[in-house]
Amino acid sequence: MILGFTLLIKGADMLVDGGSAIAKKFNIPNIVIGLTIVSFGTSTPELLVSIKSALAGSTDLAMGNVIGSCISNILLILGISAVIYPIKISKDSVWKEIPFTFILVLLMLMFGLFNMITAGTLGSINLFSLDQVGVLGRSLGLVLILLFSGFMFYTYNIAKKGQKQKQKEIIQDKETKPRKMIVSIVMVLIGLAGLAFGSDMAVNNATNIAQVFGMTEGLIGLTVVALGTSLPELAASAVAAYKKNSDIAIGNVMGSNLFNILLVLGVTFLIVPVAISGVNVADMLMLLGAVGGLFGLTFLFKKNRIGRVEGFMMISAYFVYTAFLIWRDLSM
Repeated sequence: MILGFTLLIKGADMLVDGGSAIAKKFNIPNIVIGLTIVSFGTSTPELLVSIKSALAGSTDLAMGNVIGSCISNILLILGISAVIYPIKISKDSVWKEIPFTFILVLLMLMFGLFNMITAGTLGSINLFSLDQVGVLGRSLGLVLILLFSGFMFYTYNIAKKGQKQKQKEIIQDKETKPRKMIVSIVMVLIGLAGLAFGSDMAVNNATNIAQVFGMTEGLIGLTVVALGTSLPELAASAVAAYKKNSDIAIGNVMGSNLFNILLVLGVTFLIVPVAISGVNVADMLMLLGAVGGLFGLTFLFKKNRIGRVEGFMMISAYFVYTAFLIWRDLSM
């Protein structure tokens, strides 16, 4: 597990440096690099874990992994990044990516509620029960994949606009010294490999440790596995914040959440319908609260900026949520 953490940290460092160099070379806004290369690479563990879990019939683990990762991305990872260095959030993130994430979670809830109504299980929802109350199937998976295509087109337009206007994001020259393009690409690839192998090692061993203590599948998915598969995002965003690349930090978190919901869950639902329980519904409501809270925090103290105070508030909220999860698991 320690070796996995080491690979994660070094991989994140190379990924951020290589991605920033590519952005500088082609005048591509750092937010695009964060939304695409970095977020796709750091979302690879969630994709592999969720598909593997769904195929094995562990639907609670598949859903818990994604929902839990999205919650930890917003509250814990973005909170830690803001404590390291205050994060300035672009208008596109405030008015497009954050609301879009909120709408996607609502969409999942709507599909789930529709299936509950047709199955006659709507009245039996117990937010503290693992009993199946609905199914998220291939129709939702197809919708999510189509929306993912639209998201890719959106990021392409941001990059195109940035190139036309010759926009150059604030990149510290001492951190992104001129280097050959092939070197930057190799750094990104090595960084992605480090994140993938490191997270796999860390998650597998952390899960084994958790099972020794008798934790349920749902709790493991929402805490150990979710946090474990979010370690690449934590490493990448923390390193980006330390290097004052706030666009990569926020772009990585929001992009990773969109990849998790659109691509990871989309592919998972296409492969096999996933049963949802009252607990899944409760956690989706928590994710809605986290996204809504992030939107509100951008205006609470300083507009379009998350500072250290907000960062500590987000971290505290995550630990309160984790304590609630443990209490809920013990009360079942």
